[in-house]
Amino acid sequence: MDAAMAALLGGLFGALGSVSGTVVTMFGARQQGRIAAEADRSKRVMDLRLEAFAEMTRRLQELRMAWWRVSQMLEQGEVHDPQALMGEVEAPWSSYLAAVGRLEVLVPEPIRGEVFSLAVAVDAMDTAGMQWIKGGPAKSYYDKRADADAARKTLTASFANLMDSGLWRLDGAGRMGRGRPATELKRSA
Repeated sequence: MDAAMAALLGGLFGALGSVSGTVVTMFGARQQGRIAAEADRSKRVMDLRLEAFAEMTRRLQELRMAWWRVSQMLEQGEVHDPQALMGEVEAPWSSYLAAVGRLEVLVPEPIRGEVFSLAVAVDAMDTAGMQWIKGGPAKSYYDKRADADAARKTLTASFANLMDSGLWRLDGAGRMGRGRPATELKRSA
């Protein structure tokens, strides 16, 4: 092999090495970009879930405080206008329902059922409270309030476990949780 052929082969091998190095680097960079984008997306989902849970908790507390004020008036016999008492809890109730709806859409299936159970328990408490305002028994309201408190504690524990478990991450197909699609929970009337 003469010097010209060796130089030609050396140049060819150098060019092939450079091209293959560029291709490998390009694929590696694309993969790193995908990983970073998925991590950012998972963080956004987690932040949205935390925000929605905090909002639902705030709205539930507002509703509970409104019912506390109403129950104090009912216990002290200061009921002059039942419609005004019902109006006292109307705005917090609407805000709470909006917050629950947002949370139901954002959480994965295992937690969605508990969010719905809490909403049902709070609805039963609200219904019993409305009956109390209309002259019904107070005991029913207090029993339903205890059930709602138990459902709230269960949901809070489950949500904390969700955030610790990593189930909040998105899988490769953009679905929340472990391959379960994020579908909206249908409520029965």
